[in-house]
Amino acid sequence: MSQEQKVKTFYPKTPVEFSATLLSELDNSNESNYTRQQYAKQYIEKEVHKRLAELEKDERAQLGDALEKSLFTGGDDKTASTASVNKKLKAVSAKLHALNNFEKAKSDELKQAENEVVKCFNGNRSKPLSCWNEVQKFKQAASSL
Repeated sequence: MSQEQKVKTFYPKTPVEFSATLLSELDNSNESNYTRQQYAKQYIEKEVHKRLAELEKDERAQLGDALEKSLFTGGDDKTASTASVNKKLKAVSAKLHALNNFEKAKSDELKQAENEVVKCFNGNRSKPLSCWNEVQKFKQAASSL
């Protein structure tokens, strides 16, 4: 096995001719062009599948390394920790709660001005500009809060 086998080629001294029956027999073999195409297609699909599997394995390894690195290094300043996210969530929740309470904090003057604007608009549907004074009173009452 350590020695390489040499390939020997023999060249005939007389020309080799194949008969027409032999050529037609070889042409009519069971392995047609369609079968050869199917074999080629299967081979290509197997090679593509192998390559995709290799790429997927490499990608998983890279993602795993990146995840492990980010978990063990503690992340950089741009990533949010659980505590900072909870703090921001509480701040937003407090702001929403304040907005909900603002609706309840309407003064009597503001409520009265709002009702007057609604009455005026309902009474003057064809002439909404007639309610200019009521709208101005409402704006003053709203800005005083």
